[in-house]
Amino acid sequence: MAEQNEPATGDEGVIKIMVCVDGSKHAETAFKFYVQQFHKPENKVIFMHVAKLVMHSHVYTGAMGVVLPEVPTKDEVEKEKKRAKELKEKFHKFCEELGVPKHEFVTIMEGEGGLGATIVAAAKRRSVSSIICGCRGLGAIRRTILGSVSDYVLHHSHVPTLICPKET
Repeated sequence: MAEQNEPATGDEGVIKIMVCVDGSKHAETAFKFYVQQFHKPENKVIFMHVAKLVMHSHVYTGAMGVVLPEVPTKDEVEKEKKRAKELKEKFHKFCEELGVPKHEFVTIMEGEGGLGATIVAAAKRRSVSSIICGCRGLGAIRRTILGSVSDYVLHHSHVPTLICPKET
């Protein structure tokens, strides 16, 4: 699943804000916070959805033999396409309700570096000015063991990044 939309031409001088969306309430909260606190009519919002269809490009060998890379099934791909379409419609509706006329929705496939690395790379390719992410609010132990996408984006991004905490 490649990017659904290529960068729009004629965006020179436009402030592009990437909002990471995944279908969670945290993503909605982050977007609404951005609109209420920072949005300007001339800004363009790029909603970034990372599809969870990882295709590893390596063949692993070890004591247990050869492990071939997993390839998503047709059903998994269709399910992810449907999910992306639903998210696009949902955030388009939010944009209409909140008065955000300049926006686009992009779905990309998760890279081998994980969600955070995929988001940072996409932000660079699209020349965004800022990244907005929601935060699930993992506990300290889970965050230490599992890592956090928002922590990764915050510490590896080349542009200012706003992390909105979960609503309490």
